[in-house]
Amino acid sequence: MCSCKNGEQTVDHILFDCKLLDQERDSLKAAVLRSENWPVSKNKLVTKFNKNFTKFMKQCIFRNIIKNNNNVAVNSTILHIEQVVLVDIM
Repeated sequence: MCSCKNGEQTVDHILFDCKLLDQERDSLKAAVLRSENWPVSKNKLVTKFNKNFTKFMKQCIFRNIIKNNNNVAVNSTILHIEQVVLVDIM
């Protein structure tokens, strides 16, 4: 269960639905909406919108490090998310 209590902590939930990440997701979503519909495929997130996706991921890391004060756990979670997204699109 995700910390937001609104679903499982899956890649799709973190990228598209988690209420705790709404603020971080806003700039990613705005960039996508300039040329695509939201939600966009994970493939497009890591290819066409890679710069924005990377910024989103870094903001999530920063937010969680400050909130949890647990750098190792958060970084491993984000790394796992990035790996799952890459595997999922291949």
